[in-house]
Amino acid sequence: MSNTTTMTINVRKDVLDEFRDAAGKVYGGGKGHLGKAVAEALSSWASLHKRGSAEERALKLLEKGYHLGYDAKKLRREDIYDR
Repeated sequence: MSNTTTMTINVRKDVLDEFRDAAGKVYGGGKGHLGKAVAEALSSWASLHKRGSAEERALKLLEKGYHLGYDAKKLRREDIYDR
């Protein structure tokens, strides 16, 4: 038995009609097709926005920079490569 709950939302009629049509095409229009489509849409939306915050944190770290233990401005090519 799956763990489900009821959610009541207000959506514009044209958006709902378009969503119902798409859900019917993807899931065949049988019993539960709308619930499956809504669950997939909510999960996808949440995942997208979680990823966005992780990307923001990564960009902040890159902008801050990393201390690699040496002053890169003082290094010469010969100091790094054996040539």
